[in-house]
Amino acid sequence: MNRKEKKMFSLDYFKYLLKSKKGILIFEGLVILLVFIGIGHAAAGSYLALMLALAYFLTLNIFNYVHSKKAVDTYFALPVSRKAMLSTGIIFSYVFSYLPSAIATLCKLAIRGEFNSDAVLYLGFMALAVFVLVMFNAAVYLIANNAVDGIVVLGAYTLLPLFMLIAGNIFLECFVCAYDGAVVENVIYLSPAYMAINGFMELVSANDYGFVKGSVVALVLLALLSAYVLKKEYIDRKVERAETTSKGLFAYPAVIAIYMALGMFGISSNYSNESLIDYYADYFWLYIIIFVMFIMANYLYKRKFEINLKLIATFIIAAALGLGFAAVARKTNGFYISYGYLGNHEKAHYTIRIYNTESDEMKEWIKEKSGSDSYCYSVEIDMTNGVKSGDSLRQETLDLIDELQLEATNIFYGDEILDGTSYLYTSNGCRLGKKYVECKENHNYYEAPELTIEDLKILEKDKNVKFHFDMADDEKYIYEEVYY
Repeated sequence: MNRKEKKMFSLDYFKYLLKSKKGILIFEGLVILLVFIGIGHAAAGSYLALMLALAYFLTLNIFNYVHSKKAVDTYFALPVSRKAMLSTGIIFSYVFSYLPSAIATLCKLAIRGEFNSDAVLYLGFMALAVFVLVMFNAAVYLIANNAVDGIVVLGAYTLLPLFMLIAGNIFLECFVCAYDGAVVENVIYLSPAYMAINGFMELVSANDYGFVKGSVVALVLLALLSAYVLKKEYIDRKVERAETTSKGLFAYPAVIAIYMALGMFGISSNYSNESLIDYYADYFWLYIIIFVMFIMANYLYKRKFEINLKLIATFIIAAALGLGFAAVARKTNGFYISYGYLGNHEKAHYTIRIYNTESDEMKEWIKEKSGSDSYCYSVEIDMTNGVKSGDSLRQETLDLIDELQLEATNIFYGDEILDGTSYLYTSNGCRLGKKYVECKENHNYYEAPELTIEDLKILEKDKNVKFHFDMADDEKYIYEEVYY
């Protein structure tokens, strides 16, 4: 027995899997052949989709016996250690999820004369991503105690990063005037499937290796976590768990709690300074939908339909906590996150746009500078070299931009509504949201005070400033583009 447990791979079990999964493998071969014959430049994407689909389907099919009382007793009675069965199952699923499509991709590239170092890098990255995805899928699937729950829990954890991204963006757009979207988008590193898709897009379409480097680290960490879960949920598993309710902490309890929190987090982000009555009148049906989903999830968990005081109280407490979080965020102006961006001029690009100015002085200044009645002009300011010591003119420009940013940020969090003629944009990694109080709509810019003649004179003194004037046929507007 000790000698068997030291084995990490069973060739006999691999042959058994090869024979028992023959139908799936034949189907895979036919799909690969059809793609190879019928699709040209889209072949790589099609093979990626096939890799990911098999990493789910084949993995679940191989380990499905764990969720059957009769089958698990039979399998665990085989003269093969659990370690060997686990590692052999993972290897089998990985080999036939990745290798056939990878070989077909190589052949397709070679025929087209497009095989190069980028193709090798792409296939190497996908080799790691698919392997981790197989481990991740097996680990999450085995957290549950029956096949239906395993599929539901795996689907929930697979989609979790997407819903985290949505909820995070809703919060940032509603409460943070200037935010770095990349911070929220980092949740993609929680999913090997998303990393595989994104890595494919970056390598094939953009030749960007930055994301791939970060993904490799995340994939290795996910592999280690999956290995720990597999040991706990497979090697140390009690066979009597099969076909029972999935009561494990990271099965339904965690899934229901996380998705409930994300739902309340997202919907409560729309709460502003209005009365609770008005707020619930606007979002009543969304709360009803979340409550129905909560009851359905509880039904899947316990396999019985119930609506009792405990569930109602749980939902009400969750809604209250969500609104409390929103109230604190509103009171603290988005936890003061926006103000951290002020004064940060590294690799920034600001655009100040003014529409239909009513200032006679401004109109005269435009006419004097452009020699026409144009209401459209731009100011480009190159600040890539920063501010040198003693450069007071350049510092004046920076001070002006800081003042405009601060005023625009205060306007975002205040109740004041301007006339909609002046806006401040930025593209230094921050997306700035403009708040419309009437319709609670958010955009990637925010309202700012209109520039004055004195402001323009400050910009005009900067030797790096260049003014450009253009005619606007349909809409008269003024905009200054600030680069530094």
